[in-house]
Amino acid sequence: MDGYALVGKIRQLPHGKKLPVAALTGWGAQVDRIKTTEAGFDHHLVKPAPLPMIEKLLSEFARKKAT
Repeated sequence: MDGYALVGKIRQLPHGKKLPVAALTGWGAQVDRIKTTEAGFDHHLVKPAPLPMIEKLLSEFARKKAT
C-alpha cells in the first residue's frame, strides 16, 4: 500500500477526517502537490524537509489538537 492509499483509508476512519497528515516525498512539482491534496494529505513536504519546517508543522498540529 502506498501513501496515497493509506491516507485514503485513514480518512475513512471515524477520527480520520480530523487527523493531520503530511506527505514527505521526493517529488515537488505542482502536479505532485495537487495529487497529495486530492489524496487527502494536509501538507506536502519535499525531501529533505528542513527541520524548522517540520517543527513548525508539528507545532501547528499540536495547536489544532489543543483547540
